[in-house]
Amino acid sequence: MPDPTLQLTLTLDGGPGASDEDLEDLSRRLRDDLLELDVETVETARKQAPAGSKSPLGIDWTTLFVTLATSGVLSTLIVEVRAWLVRAQASSVTLKLGDDELTLTGTGPYSEEQKRVIALWESRHKGFVLSNE
Repeated sequence: MPDPTLQLTLTLDGGPGASDEDLEDLSRRLRDDLLELDVETVETARKQAPAGSKSPLGIDWTTLFVTLATSGVLSTLIVEVRAWLVRAQASSVTLKLGDDELTLTGTGPYSEEQKRVIALWESRHKGFVLSNE
């Protein structure tokens, strides 16, 4: 039986000049906001730690893994990410499901074409019809 959850990868771009501390703060705030939604989990990615670190793994503050239990929350998540981009004044967030990516940028408002692209991307993932199921 297929896993009834959906794994979504969010990649954060803090914009030019964003420091590691800025990215950590942005990532923590986005994670906190997403946890208020009806999601299963929101986890930060791990990466190779810099040379000389005590731990072999560090945190990749630019990548969050989100587990959704229902496709209905995908719409809510997109709305929340768009609102978060405005509040945080971050550059962009890329949402990825399998090989399908959607990049949300800037503070809006979105053009009709951008809204159409968002709706099309979202419609491709309604009902968790995934290629591996």
